[in-house]
Amino acid sequence: MPYGDDEVAALVQVAGPADRVLVLLGAHAGLRAQECADLRWAEVHLARRDLLVRRGKGGKQRLVVLSASLRQSLATLPRRADGFVLGYRTAGSAWRHMYVLCTLAGVAELSCFPSARLLARGDGGSSPPPDAQLTAFLWPSGSGSSSWPYCRGDR
Repeated sequence: MPYGDDEVAALVQVAGPADRVLVLLGAHAGLRAQECADLRWAEVHLARRDLLVRRGKGGKQRLVVLSASLRQSLATLPRRADGFVLGYRTAGSAWRHMYVLCTLAGVAELSCFPSARLLARGDGGSSPPPDAQLTAFLWPSGSGSSSWPYCRGDR
């Protein structure tokens, strides 16, 4: 089940610029977590209002229309030197960011990235894990913290 408009608005409200794009790529454009991580600026066409997913499910390409809010969020996002739209290189990294956003926004479902429901919840999906488990999940080495800068940063 996809996010409702209120849930997307809550996620966007707590997100920084890169995470806002992540939310909207999933909610408005239907991109999967790895497709978000793989997206390059060369595949985003703001003037045409579309983007190309080069390696989608089954290795297929597809053209995706940009919503007005996704287009605006992409337009304000700084260009990275490596050519990628986001700083996440793996689906797992995107899932972690979504999990933090869901926790901060009070949104229970991680339905933009379906596999994340199983990854992020330890009790079969009835509730998010406690804060200690969240910290261990996000920073397995124990060297990080669960502060706002991480959630609003462009890692």
